[in-house]
Amino acid sequence: MALNLNSTLKMPSGYEIPMLGYGVYQTPEAVAEDVTHHAIASGYRHVDSATVYRNEAPSATGMMKAGIPREQLFYTSKIPPNKINYKDAKACVEESLKKTQLKYIDLYLLHAPYGGKEGRLGAWRALVEAVDEGKVRSIGVSNYGVHHLEELDEWQKVGLSIDQC
Repeated sequence: MALNLNSTLKMPSGYEIPMLGYGVYQTPEAVAEDVTHHAIASGYRHVDSATVYRNEAPSATGMMKAGIPREQLFYTSKIPPNKINYKDAKACVEESLKKTQLKYIDLYLLHAPYGGKEGRLGAWRALVEAVDEGKVRSIGVSNYGVHHLEELDEWQKVGLSIDQC
């Protein structure tokens, strides 16, 4: 199978993610709108941003400015490493939606496994709730080690209620 800008993978959530995305890490806020617009106009359909990149708003604006229907675009953001806890993660989702003016975020990740077990599980709980509320379509993690993934897997297998983390 040849990989191209239209290649996608189906995620466990049922949504498809473009395999190739335009990352805006270290893209200055002042140029993020223009370069993201150019990327979408050139065929990209996935923009990968994060709160700590400080360019969520202009990258989302540039993405939408291309005139492609929202349902054909995919936007990823991430909760910062220093906000990996329930309360801050909830606030980050709200802040991202407000900054980007998007009705939903396609994929929201925990950017790094900081915050200790309680913080990580609390932040995950906040993301699960954001999915339930329709604010986020899919959730995941970034920069996690095997033991961090096993921690989440155990939480899911044990079937702890959302209120128990």
